[in-house]
Amino acid sequence: MVCLLLNFSCKKDVEYHQVGILTGPDMALCVCCGGVILKINNDTNYRVDSLPGMTAQELFALDFPKNIRFNATTRNTCGGLDYLTVIDYKITN
Repeated sequence: MVCLLLNFSCKKDVEYHQVGILTGPDMALCVCCGGVILKINNDTNYRVDSLPGMTAQELFALDFPKNIRFNATTRNTCGGLDYLTVIDYKITN
């Protein structure tokens, strides 16, 4: 039982595969707009609706810009905008 508790109490190091900048909320008024803009490689913009362990309100209230290391999958595309689902992340500033 003690071994089981120790195993779950130790947080494993996560290897992040992507780096980007959360630049701020997408305030445009269009059908597919919304979320927070995540810029990758200084030229590709994605939208993020939420981050694990953070409510949408907390995400939108961050003091932007924020550097972020993360793992994500492409969720969907709408009107030329790509939305990501972030699986793991670490805000680095």
